[in-house]
Amino acid sequence: MSLQITIPCKESAPIQAHLIKNQTDVDVSKLVVFINGMMAPQAAWLPVIDLVKDNAQTRVDPSVAYLTYDRFGTGTTTHKDPKPADPVFGNDLNSIVSDLEAVIHQIAPSSSIPPSLVLVGNSIGCAVARHFAARNPGRVAGLLLLDSVLANSDFHDDIYPNPSSKDFDPSALPTGLSVEDLNKARELAFKFFSPTLPNPQGFDRRNMAQLLPDSDGPKLVGAGGSAGAKGQQPPKVIVVGHDPDKFKDDSVTRQGMPAASLGYVQSAWERYNEGLTKIGDCERGVVIAKGAGHFIQVDQPQFTAEVLGGLLAQVGWTK
Repeated sequence: MSLQITIPCKESAPIQAHLIKNQTDVDVSKLVVFINGMMAPQAAWLPVIDLVKDNAQTRVDPSVAYLTYDRFGTGTTTHKDPKPADPVFGNDLNSIVSDLEAVIHQIAPSSSIPPSLVLVGNSIGCAVARHFAARNPGRVAGLLLLDSVLANSDFHDDIYPNPSSKDFDPSALPTGLSVEDLNKARELAFKFFSPTLPNPQGFDRRNMAQLLPDSDGPKLVGAGGSAGAKGQQPPKVIVVGHDPDKFKDDSVTRQGMPAASLGYVQSAWERYNEGLTKIGDCERGVVIAKGAGHFIQVDQPQFTAEVLGGLLAQVGWTK
């Protein structure tokens, strides 16, 4: 069912959402929340949800509901945030998470016990999911992180060597990568990905590295726990990375990145994903989505549905 959700103090700009549930006459107690990246809108999650619900082998508990939404200025939510902290950059991760908290509250406003959550994020949506879980200990049973943004990276100097540096050694460049191509890669990476630049949806990323400085932390508290208590169970976590070959092809085709430069990006991403496996209870290492680029749910919805079904089984939301 399509929803228009208004959140406190921002009533002039409703957020467009979809809530899918089997039990329409009861409050939502188990909710899977899908969190977009910067590009793919909420509609990209709907095929994944259909595949999860239709999978007879997964047998998801009928009490589980699914929520997708478009943040301010994205997808079907055409309104910009009516209260931007900065007129150019918009609002930061703290504000984005506050909006998500308000959206979830509107799904079950009369429930005395807030719903237990499984958060599914792609790209920068993974940073939103992690920060939400850190701010709401005891609420999140599981996280599925699909090709997470490198939240602590400037996508520039901390990934690529700088030819202007006195320590730069051109002989150490990968085979086939010239200094000219390295400079081109640095320029394109800055243009497309630098957190110091504003973006159309008004997601201010300038302080994200301060809010999430480490890929392996903070350690999260799973559903039913509380911050600071001993013997806490962490949430279940599955970390999925892109297919390096597909990502390389997409980067060359879409951004014009020099192919020989992408080894730097791949190495940084692999290290970051490995860190993410330590923020909760990750039963296996990083899973690679064969044939998927950065937008894993778009390129491989069947794979995404299978991995999500496995996570729902881990948290006990299947029969």
